[in-house]
Amino acid sequence: MAIREHVARLGTVDGQRAARKLFPDVAKPTWDGWCRLVRLDAGPRGDLAETAFASAAGAGIPAHTPSIPLVAMRSFGFDQRIAMMDAGAAALFDAAWPVDPATGRRSRVKNPMLLKYAMAAMASTSAVVVRYEEAAWNTERVRDQYQEIGRVLGDVLAEAEDKELAGRLIAKLREADERFRNRERYMFNRTETEDAN
Repeated sequence: MAIREHVARLGTVDGQRAARKLFPDVAKPTWDGWCRLVRLDAGPRGDLAETAFASAAGAGIPAHTPSIPLVAMRSFGFDQRIAMMDAGAAALFDAAWPVDPATGRRSRVKNPMLLKYAMAAMASTSAVVVRYEEAAWNTERVRDQYQEIGRVLGDVLAEAEDKELAGRLIAKLREADERFRNRERYMFNRTETEDAN
């Protein structure tokens, strides 16, 4: 890529300026995006394992493309991430509207724009938590509903005249249940011991 070669030869600022002359018709936002990709690709990668993505990439898809930096494969840690977001918003809030140490009360707002961003960050974090709780509640309701349907089907099949048909239906329901349990275990990074509890 011309940008990368110019940056390697002339440095970041001069290299980007020299490479820009080769692409006069490219819009500034597009150009800035290209330069950012070059900077990200040239940044330190640390000791990250490319093999973590090999199985997820699938056949015929490269495990890593040069424009996307590698990240360590780990669970998301939703609660920790929300706590960090909330702590950041609280720090912004305290910086924008500090507490007077003498009185222990908030006096006047020091930075109204920062306070506006702090309030927006708090509202955004709260909205994420509400959406998460709502999804969890809906998932729990659906799970309860399917368990009730399973109980009703079990009662009906226990009293059924055709035992062979009832047995096949129960086997298929168990297969479907096992598939969904495996999918849930994979999605939420659960272990066998957690499922046993």
